[in-house]
Amino acid sequence: MKYIEYHDYANVASEMSHQDDDPSNQRALDQMKHSLSVSVTDRIEEVETKAIMLDNNMEKETVKSIVDDLKKIKNAKRFVSDYLDQTTQERLNTCVEQIESILCG
Repeated sequence: MKYIEYHDYANVASEMSHQDDDPSNQRALDQMKHSLSVSVTDRIEEVETKAIMLDNNMEKETVKSIVDDLKKIKNAKRFVSDYLDQTTQERLNTCVEQIESILCG
């Protein structure tokens, strides 16, 4: 699904809720949930790596990139958390706190 690929979690939630309404779509919904969990996990790992590598070198573009990614992660938490596996939900919760802590010093 293109929305998952682009980390557009508001639209992912909308699409998944349509799939959720029809029990005959369970297999497709399960596949989308798996793809979503992988996508969110990849985004979390990417932003955590960027934040850790920031260290004392606070380049404006890098910080902006991390903030943009953090917004996407917060959107994932807000819109699609119910569709994620337990491990990914837990990583979402801790990731936001860790990244904000790194950025705020």
